[in-house]
Amino acid sequence: MSAVELGDVLGGRVVVSVTREPYGYQLVTVRCENGHEAKSQPHYFRKGPHCKRCPRGGITNHPLYKTWRGIIERCTNTNNPSWDHYGGRGITVCKRWCESFETFVSDVGERPPKHEIDRIDNDGNYEPSNVRWATRREQTRNTRRSKFIEYKGERRTVSEWAQLMGLGQEVLNGRLRSGWDVVRALETPVVPGGSQWRSSLTECKRGHPFSEENTRIDKKGSRVCRVCMRERYR
Repeated sequence: MSAVELGDVLGGRVVVSVTREPYGYQLVTVRCENGHEAKSQPHYFRKGPHCKRCPRGGITNHPLYKTWRGIIERCTNTNNPSWDHYGGRGITVCKRWCESFETFVSDVGERPPKHEIDRIDNDGNYEPSNVRWATRREQTRNTRRSKFIEYKGERRTVSEWAQLMGLGQEVLNGRLRSGWDVVRALETPVVPGGSQWRSSLTECKRGHPFSEENTRIDKKGSRVCRVCMRERYR
């Protein structure tokens, strides 16, 4: 049987030290996933005995192990498919989490049902002050593409404000794109009937009021400003 070298894996544990006894046989020191070390002859560890100082199954069976490995991999491994969106952007994992799975578990707590680890500041690092457990919907809102607006001292995404104010997200986006200020866009109620966005307007893009005599309905059911039409064809 070939000699054991540093870095070899025996029974799921890494060889960190190799010595040769006067009688000619090797003694190796191995380290498990939790950092516990043991020393014996190589054949003992090749049998794959469980580390007596670890809970049965080791940390790989812990429900948060894949989450922990995942954030480290995408921030440190250039071959990871997600590297460009994490490590490639300068996102890092704090030293205390890189060095200890137990510390990570202690800091983030148990995973609530249907939640994933999420960074509060999408441009920030993985560290205790910048992570939370979030649902898939909350994660979707918290991306680099999300648009944030501030209202009464509170900063939220457009979709969050739309939900809180009882507006459709398309309605709110349409109002903001048309130059409405935040207060007006959030506080103006939607008028029932017709297109939810267009029926909520009281004036056209140029500021002409949508009065009965100043408005016509086109083939698509949208309101058209007669003043703008007359100015266009002068």
